[in-house]
Amino acid sequence: EKASRAFKESQRQTDSKNYQTEEWSPQKSQRRYDMYNTACFLGEIEVGLYTIQILQLTPFFHKENELSIKTMVQFLSGKWTIPPDPRNEYYLALSKFTSHLKTLQSDLKRCF
Repeated sequence: EKASRAFKESQRQTDSKNYQTEEWSPQKSQRRYDMYNTACFLGEIEVGLYTIQILQLTPFFHKENELSIKTMVQFLSGKWTIPPDPRNEYYLALSKFTSHLKTLQSDLKRCF
């Protein structure tokens, strides 16, 4: 969650700077080229993919169970919640990050 937040903040700061575009000197064209910093988007995508890989190791979303994969997609889109069980260590860990996980899908779409 912290890594994703850091990449978002870095991209926001990059986007807020007023970059001046320069003409490419080897070309005689008068066209101006914009520069884009995609490093923060790529970093956020990488963190999101790592998050999905970690989720696939939990019993709720185990990658070898087809039904669990569908459940994970529903969970990440906000259509399903983890059944509450205060004794389950996975539930306790995931419940702390539910709001972040439910925005993961939309965050990855934005980055792509």
